[in-house]
Amino acid sequence: MQLCAVRDDWSKFQRKDTVVFGVNHAEASSHKDFITKYSFPFPLLVDDGKRVSAKYGATRPFFKSRIIKRTVV
Repeated sequence: MQLCAVRDDWSKFQRKDTVVFGVNHAEASSHKDFITKYSFPFPLLVDDGKRVSAKYGATRPFFKSRIIKRTVV
């Protein structure tokens, strides 16, 4: 949902001359399908080993009884 919100507000990011990257630990092949399915105008980067996610404190499980933390910077 967060990435879709960025996509939907894409013109605002362009007006501010902002570079946007999504970061996820899934494989590159699944990123390609995900980008196509949701028409993202920005790349998704592969975070092999969750090193980038760890630096932002975003490595906890997402699907629990409640959301612990999601990071959008």
